[in-house]
Formats: sequence, C-alpha cells, structure tokens
Amino acid sequence: MDELKCPICGEPTYVYYGNPRKDRLCKTHGTMANKGLIEQCPDCGKWHKTDETCECKQTKQPEPKPEKQENELTCIICGQPSNGKHFCLDCWKKYKNKTLYIQVKNCQDCITMGAEYEGHLETKDGHIVKSHVERDIDNYLFSKNIPHAYESTFDVDGNPEHEFQPDFYLPNYLGENEDVYIEYFGMKGTKDGDRKINYKMPIYREKKVTLICLYPHDDSKIEAVLKRKLNKENIKPHEINWEE
Repeated sequence: MDELKCPICGEPTYVYYGNPRKDRLCKTHGTMANKGLIEQCPDCGKWHKTDETCECKQTKQPEPKPEKQENELTCIICGQPSNGKHFCLDCWKKYKNKTLYIQVKNCQDCITMGAEYEGHLETKDGHIVKSHVERDIDNYLFSKNIPHAYESTFDVDGNPEHEFQPDFYLPNYLGENEDVYIEYFGMKGTKDGDRKINYKMPIYREKKVTLICLYPHDDSKIEAVLKRKLNKENIKPHEINWEE
C-alpha cells in the first residue's frame, strides 16, 4: 500500500483510532476541513479555500440547476404530497411541538457518519460540534461559566496514532490539577460506537482519569442530568462515573 500523505502538503495522513482519514488530509488540514475553511472540488478532486473558486471552474460558467416544481416534494413522515414542503399539513399539525429524530437508512447523497464525521453545529461560545446533544452540553457548560474544551487531544503514550479526542475536557474542575472529562456515548450499541468505548475505557481506567459518562437516554433531560452529574459532591475523583 502506498504511503498515506496529505494531498495538500505531503505530510502524513492523520490517523484516528487506527484509521487514516479517507480524504488523506494531515492533522492541520483535517482541522481546517472540519471548520469549513477548505473543501474538496467534486469535479477535479483538488482542495481549495472555501471562499475561493477552484481553479478548474475559474474559466467555466456554472450550469444552472433546474428548478424543482413545488409538487415534487413529499412529506418525509408519511410520504404524501406536501406542496413543496418537508411535511404535509396533517403531519405538521401533529408534530409541530415535538422533537423528531430521523434515521437515514439509504441515501446515495449522504456521507456515512463514522470516524470521519465532521462537526457542523456552532455553540454559543463558538465551538463547532457534531451533534445537537453535544451542542446542548457545550451551551450548558458555557452558561454555568465552566471552562471547557471540545475534543482536545488526549495523549495516551506519546504516539499520535494512539491519541484520541474526549468530547469535553474541564481543566481544574475539582481543584488544582484535578481535571474532569466528559464523554457522550451517543452511538452506544452500534459497531463504531462500541469500538470507541472499548478503546477508550481501559485507557481512562489505567490513567485514573476522572470521567463523567453520558448516554442517549440522557438526551431528553440533558440539563437536569448535567446538573446532577457535574455536582462536585457526586463525582468520584480518578474514577469512571456513571458507567453503564
């Protein structure tokens, strides 16, 4: 197999949980891609700054996209005609005050959310996170003036291939040099989610990390759960707290 190198600068491709990035970007350019500063041209495959036009298009005029007729869209819940809306009138009335979770089972235009799943949601303090629950967690920490970092690198043994990014890092939360980490295991029960849990947990135990665990069943009451689990009197230092 050819040596994996960044197509932009030639530096080694960033490896995440033992898996190299599919786009072969190095850590620096991967971070830029995560933040939306650079993008890959779908036509020629070259990378360029998001606010600039790719070289291959600078001499071409983009072809106009055909407009969709209003009646082409159907309700994403019941499949009935929706007059150009994502929901028909009946489903909108039924679910307008509810939170809907949609599972994509077969989409040719979607990107699989695995190790390369990139963040796209902005929090109140400017962090770019990967899920609505992570955004709620970050916003809660910000509202309570709790210093925190999102996906800061956890150095396991000095080997970049072994490092990983805990969801949240709370420096000195329990006192001087008494840091706390938060992991939201939102994909628990899936192959990729369980693989990450099985990789991280032994390391947290070995390093005697103070860890707070959150799970999908916490989603609907995340603020109440955070208030309880972040209560310093409830946290056992240097242990994994609320593991399932």
